[in-house]
Amino acid sequence: KKSNPPTMMNSNLSLMPQLPRRASIITTVMLVLAFLAFLDAGYLTITHYSNAIPPCTIGGCEKVLTSAYSVVLGIPTSLWGMLYALMIFFFVLLYRNNPTRKRTMLLMQILGIGFLGSLGLLYLQAFVLQAFCQYCIVFEALILVLFLASIDLWRSTRALWQPPGNSI
Repeated sequence: KKSNPPTMMNSNLSLMPQLPRRASIITTVMLVLAFLAFLDAGYLTITHYSNAIPPCTIGGCEKVLTSAYSVVLGIPTSLWGMLYALMIFFFVLLYRNNPTRKRTMLLMQILGIGFLGSLGLLYLQAFVLQAFCQYCIVFEALILVLFLASIDLWRSTRALWQPPGNSI
């Protein structure tokens, strides 16, 4: 069987690190979670602009979704969340196609900031509004799991970024 001669494209591909199987699974899960967060925030954004309150099984959605905290800089908090989830989704796609140490750290930092923001929103629900929105809690939980997944991604790929001969 005759093999193809090396080309510029083939040689460049060999320079990109191959994601370990675990990292590939983690990024797939992260894509699904980011998409679910996008859908959740998107649903809340649609209901906001429709002047509707979504059905709520825990009884606090109306208070949370009509509070002063439901809009930041004239933009619904849910739209900020939707944009954030979309950014995470595309950043994970970018990472999968070209993983680097810097992108791993950046992804973990961006999700860490999102997690802190979610904690802030959860604090507002619990201690300021004293009401909970189930859709908001779902979004906050998805951000938490995404942040934890980014830590696991870093742990499963850090060997890729070590100089040869160094052990972790």
